[in-house]
Amino acid sequence: MKVKEIMIKDVVSIKPDDNAKDALALLFKMQISGLPVINPQGKLVGMFTEKGVLIQILPSYLEKVG
Repeated sequence: MKVKEIMIKDVVSIKPDDNAKDALALLFKMQISGLPVINPQGKLVGMFTEKGVLIQILPSYLEKVG
């Protein structure tokens, strides 16, 4: 089986200047764990993920539980 056979083709993305709270709400609404971050030129510049949010708000917790 190839990735192209199971990947999501209608990808929702966010912009680097989008509000993090709104992006997190979108994660929960869509029941996904990450969103690609796309710059104005259409280039992937990063990923906004649940884990990334947790690292920012609970860094010591994540060090303990991984």
